[in-house]
Amino acid sequence: MITSLIYYISQAGDTEDAKGFFSQLAHQAPRYQESMMTIAQKLAQIGRQEGLREGLEKGRNEGRQEGIYMVARHLLHSGADRALVKASTQMSDEELDRLV
Repeated sequence: MITSLIYYISQAGDTEDAKGFFSQLAHQAPRYQESMMTIAQKLAQIGRQEGLREGLEKGRNEGRQEGIYMVARHLLHSGADRALVKASTQMSDEELDRLV
């Protein structure tokens, strides 16, 4: 029961110093120290997973955008119609200007 309560507090609470929160809590209640550290480790793992997911998503988006720029640049240098490249890539005139 206490483990569930601590987990709830850690999820619902809004603190910028989660590590300090758990350390202080562990200091105040030594018999629950192991449970609290396990919860802290789980929360840290969740944070790492969320960070990894966000990083991968950002990388995919940047890669996709770079691919669009590369194709547009090649099309323009090959003499493709600018209006067609603009419509196909949904790039602005300013973005296309930077490619040539």
